[in-house]
Amino acid sequence: MYHLDLYRLDDPEELETLGFASYFEGDGVAVVEWAERGEAPGVDPVWPRAWLRIALSRVSADERLLRCTVAGARGEALLRVLAGGGAAEAEAE
Repeated sequence: MYHLDLYRLDDPEELETLGFASYFEGDGVAVVEWAERGEAPGVDPVWPRAWLRIALSRVSADERLLRCTVAGARGEALLRVLAGGGAAEAEAE
């Protein structure tokens, strides 16, 4: 598992210089915090074709809501694993 935090990223184009896309190769899982900082109009996204995105929202002082969206077979498989209803092995696209 790779943990990547984009909180201090100033410009999405920096991701290419940092070799960010290489973390999505292979069988590992990359967890990206503040992923929206890596997105901008006119900048090609570095995200892989298959992904699982989890957005956290505060419901109350002690409750959080997780909203999950997926793309591709691997994203769907990761969501099943997260939900406890699937095998830990997910096919890569």
